[in-house]
Amino acid sequence: MLSGTERRWKANLRGGVPVRVLLRGKDIRGVARIIEDEAGMGQSYEAIIAMSPGYGRALAVRVGSDGRPVQEDVAGARAEEHVVIRITLDGDEVAAPAP
Repeated sequence: MLSGTERRWKANLRGGVPVRVLLRGKDIRGVARIIEDEAGMGQSYEAIIAMSPGYGRALAVRVGSDGRPVQEDVAGARAEEHVVIRITLDGDEVAAPAP
């Protein structure tokens, strides 16, 4: 799971912390970590924008002709103290539901 924020509480996640996520009605444990380097943020934005193009527009991160976020836009988001939060979920119960 990926999410972004510029809020101050992000500092609480430095180094990775255990979290619980309610997903499809199930309480699932995982670990939340901050991604704040430009390369990691760019990779994360690429995944997020592919799933939700509006996220890139809201954050003012454009996608280049190569399909990747424009590096200057990623740098701008980082300069505004935006980070990406990656939550790695535990267990097999997080598999996608059957169609």
